[in-house]
Amino acid sequence: MLLALAATVAVVPGGSGHRDRPWDLIASLQAMVALAGLVYAVQEAAKPGPMPLAIVLALLAAAAGAWTFARRQRRQAYPLIDFSLFRNRSLLAG
Repeated sequence: MLLALAATVAVVPGGSGHRDRPWDLIASLQAMVALAGLVYAVQEAAKPGPMPLAIVLALLAAAAGAWTFARRQRRQAYPLIDFSLFRNRSLLAG
């Protein structure tokens, strides 16, 4: 993880971003809950002797996080992810 962080700092160009757009901390946390829940569910399912209750709870957390994130993004003036991009067939093919 530390190596990936160092490589990111070294390789990825810095940018000023959009200073005129506010950062949506709540949406960031919702996305983090969705992704962390999904990753945990997959890891739990892949190990020997998985706990079904843990998998179900993690998937429910992931679904709740993704649903609240998507709902919030559709209502924001400056969303973190513009879902209209997914209407582009070239983007979806990639």
